[in-house]
Amino acid sequence: MKFISLTAAFILELIAFVSFASAAFLLPVSTGFRIILFVVLLSILILFWSLYMAPKASQKFSVVPYYVAKLLIYAVAAFMLLEAK
Repeated sequence: MKFISLTAAFILELIAFVSFASAAFLLPVSTGFRIILFVVLLSILILFWSLYMAPKASQKFSVVPYYVAKLLIYAVAAFMLLEAK
């Protein structure tokens, strides 16, 4: 059961990452720049998550900053899903 829960959490995190990075497509700039910005945002988010929030992170956040960061990431991701056209 733990494996299923961890797998579901991982899949939801991947969806949230892509949704978060899709904020680049709301900007009134060229398509090429939007794609570059999408890749940059996604890379920065993955780097941040792996350094501070992953289960085996070397510099893991304490409880409160961890949940604040997680809330902000998921809030932006949810907003981006709502803004999707």
